Amino acid sequence: MKERKYDSTDAYHLSVYEKALKLAPMIGAIAALTFSMARAAGRFSFVPLANLICFDLACLSYFFAAYLLKKFGIVRNGEVSRKAMDASELVLAAMIVLQWNLITYIFPTRAFWGFAPMFVMLAAFMFHTKAVRNTIVGISVSIAISWLIRGDVLLPDRDELFIENLIMRIVALAISFGVIYILTYFAEKFTNTVKENFSYMEKQNSELEARGRDIIDFTAEIIEERDESSGTHVKRLKVYTRILAEELAKRYPEYNLTEEYIDRLTLACVLHDVGKIGIPDSILLKPGKLTPEEYEIMKTHTTIGARVVDKLPDSVGESYKRMCREICQFHHEQYDGRGYPTGLSGDDIPISAQIVSIVDCYDALTSTRPYKAALPGEVSINMIMNGECGAFCDKLIDCLAACKEKLLAN
Repeated sequence: MKERKYDSTDAYHLSVYEKALKLAPMIGAIAALTFSMARAAGRFSFVPLANLICFDLACLSYFFAAYLLKKFGIVRNGEVSRKAMDASELVLAAMIVLQWNLITYIFPTRAFWGFAPMFVMLAAFMFHTKAVRNTIVGISVSIAISWLIRGDVLLPDRDELFIENLIMRIVALAISFGVIYILTYFAEKFTNTVKENFSYMEKQNSELEARGRDIIDFTAEIIEERDESSGTHVKRLKVYTRILAEELAKRYPEYNLTEEYIDRLTLACVLHDVGKIGIPDSILLKPGKLTPEEYEIMKTHTTIGARVVDKLPDSVGESYKRMCREICQFHHEQYDGRGYPTGLSGDDIPISAQIVSIVDCYDALTSTRPYKAALPGEVSINMIMNGECGAFCDKLIDCLAACKEKLLAN
């Protein structure tokens, strides 16, 4: 069975499933405690101690079963495994059927037949009709086999009300099973409708986010044009950012750069210089070297950019907005603490800003500007690696060298 990408429509089912795994050990512990206390009080003195211990262990085995079911890994690397989901439901149903059989054999009295619905309710908490059906069928088959094989033990009192009691209990079980199944059936229908509606809303939100990011890309290109840079600067930066981030993710998994994170970083990097919108033309477009006073003004584009990002609509996504802010404010920080605006050093600088900083430096070296000619790509990479363009993380320098050919090809 194919696995599919995990999305928010699975969230409800999985959250209920996790609650069922927490509920199973609780019900098992309560059952074990209840029967043990009843026997200690003399209610079931006819039950051998060994049988009681066996039953208690079966009840407490739910703790072990819940642990194993969690290890099935319903969500693996962002994908939902239907096989693992189905297998875990079958295991849970089998546990419930096993406990029912232990009750009927260890406590051979009609008074315990009524406990079957309690265990079916455990599966019902999953709001999944298939899981409930498996459990009901299992218990029903167990009851039939028990009556056929050990009817004399399970039904020792054959008084004149025997048939009436038997019919009443069968009807009670049938009604209990039927009500539970109907409830779970409609609950599943309801939750499916909710998930479909939520999926539609999520699709609409994704489209709005995509449109918002397209507008942001367009705005970033306009700002770069004002800086008299090539309008393709932000496009190149997105390519370089992805190349370096993917290399870092491959070589240094401790950074936990997931595919989703890299996609977000590639989108967010375009706004790194959005703060230049607040820098006067006389400074931004000056062909010569800036004076110390002008340079101080130029450095404010980092904090201006952070304030601009804060004004982005929430529809672009909170995580995207947060990353944009990190990049805008900290992409001129240096690993040795000599950067600006705050003088952060080492890994105090967000990794998103570190990645954008090094690729922005590479693109600046290889691009023609009013005050400089473009340098060859290999020369630019060597300058960065030799520390001629500021201090960068050794791991990023290592990754830069590893993806050198890919950068030069773009």
